Amino acid sequence: MTIQSQPLLDVLTGLSKEHIRFAETLHTLPDATLTRRPAAGGWNVLECMEHLNRYSAFYLDAIQTCIRNADSKPAAVYKPGRLGNYFSKMIHPDTSAKKMKTPKPMNTLNAPLSRSVLTEFISNQQQLTKLLEKAQQVDLGKEKTGTSLSRLIRLKLGDTLRFVVYHNERHTRQAKKALAGA
Repeated sequence: MTIQSQPLLDVLTGLSKEHIRFAETLHTLPDATLTRRPAAGGWNVLECMEHLNRYSAFYLDAIQTCIRNADSKPAAVYKPGRLGNYFSKMIHPDTSAKKMKTPKPMNTLNAPLSRSVLTEFISNQQQLTKLLEKAQQVDLGKEKTGTSLSRLIRLKLGDTLRFVVYHNERHTRQAKKALAGA
């Protein structure tokens, strides 16, 4: 399987901009709404967004370093790696709805949070959209990043970008469900 690089980056940028717009609408809601636990249980809105902030702390730096140190020219297509493609499909909410175990440092359940989580999320997403723009200048299949799982696991830049944006999509949808069920 190969993927056209530019259309992929356009889709990922579009999703990231949607995530920013969603977070901006959350600023208009009262704190009680943002911290209310959904009737079915699970994370509240702020916990969903903070979870994404914690992953952004690792991945934005990894992506930025990868792009800054890249020595490749852009390629029209890239072929996803086997592991990266698996992770991307596993995390995308349209291809996998099953619940996943969250690593303890990334679990935000009952964490003391304030609405500053939203400002941080918006800032992270703005940085991600800039990195997606810079990624147009490198080969998404040649350059690699580390993962939050292990220093030994490295993914193609295109796979990392897909994983990060799809993970954001998964949890912004979860936040929307938390709003609806709160």
